[in-house]
Amino acid sequence: MADSVKVDVRGFGPVQGGDLVVFVGDDLKLASVAAEAVDGAAEVIAKAAPMERFKGKAQSALTVPLPAGLPVDRLVAVGIGGEKDRAKLDWAALGGAVAGRVGGRTATVLLDIPGVAAEPESIADVVLGARLRAYKFDRYKTKTKDGEKDDSATRLSFMVPDAGAARRALK
Repeated sequence: MADSVKVDVRGFGPVQGGDLVVFVGDDLKLASVAAEAVDGAAEVIAKAAPMERFKGKAQSALTVPLPAGLPVDRLVAVGIGGEKDRAKLDWAALGGAVAGRVGGRTATVLLDIPGVAAEPESIADVVLGARLRAYKFDRYKTKTKDGEKDDSATRLSFMVPDAGAARRALK
């Protein structure tokens, strides 16, 4: 199924419903735009991280269902590691990590990464990684009866600083 992920790119704005994906470093802090856009997310991550032994290592994730005070169903914090990890950040793998955590759901991804500037080409790589992770080839699998399997598509809305440039890079 080639269309198992639907992607939308837009500028920063309010977040309402679905999953919210944010990125944190090994210090568990959000970037400035993400912290302002989602007031209270940093506190939720700081409280939940010790209980789940989440340290913000690269490609690790923390999922908080129904976070108190936030207008979302789940808060997903994806770790990007320390300074050394950020210097060699694999954008496609980052997109794959996001798609792996929110597969089959609707999610808003705040692409404001602490200490790293997301260029339009990097944003396109994140989207590519998400598409690759969500891809399913099931042409030759046995057909299921109606209502047995939920084949809902993953819907990702990427919030980026320059949506126009990111859309051009995606093409």
